[in-house]
Amino acid sequence: YTETAPVDGESYYCEVKNFCGTVQSKVASLTVRNEVAFTDQPINITIIDGDDAEFTVSVTGFEPIMYQWQEDSGTGFTNILDGGNYSGATSATLNIADVNMPFNGNRFQCLINNVCNNATSNIATLTVNPLIKIFTQPTNLQACLDDAIDFEITGTSAGLDYVWEYNDGRGTW
Repeated sequence: YTETAPVDGESYYCEVKNFCGTVQSKVASLTVRNEVAFTDQPINITIIDGDDAEFTVSVTGFEPIMYQWQEDSGTGFTNILDGGNYSGATSATLNIADVNMPFNGNRFQCLINNVCNNATSNIATLTVNPLIKIFTQPTNLQACLDDAIDFEITGTSAGLDYVWEYNDGRGTW
């Protein structure tokens, strides 16, 4: 007998008949296990260099559900292991601590499976913006009237806009 529309919790038995009589099998119950599916996908994240990042998925399906986060840093997706910057590599939430610039542009996805099937999440991208710091502060200068002067600073990366302001001595910047 093949059930084409299984219903969780239903019971089945079989009667066998011939000219001598009828016998009945034991009752067997049916447990329907649901496939895994994503209800919430991971989303793209933008953080500042040195911050922590967190990717999360929500799923439904028959338990236990197994999780495996993967990362693509430019050479294809590979499984992430807990340790170093990573924790939660086999859970619904992947945590990446103290993210730095080499993580910029890396892509992440989550694989899930149970006894019924497996599924792969959408891909989420991690964008890491450089932390703006001044490494070399300007120093006080002395100059004669009509001398040219140069104040200098050194910032964290190229592509920064520098706007110098001055106090005119009357408290106005």
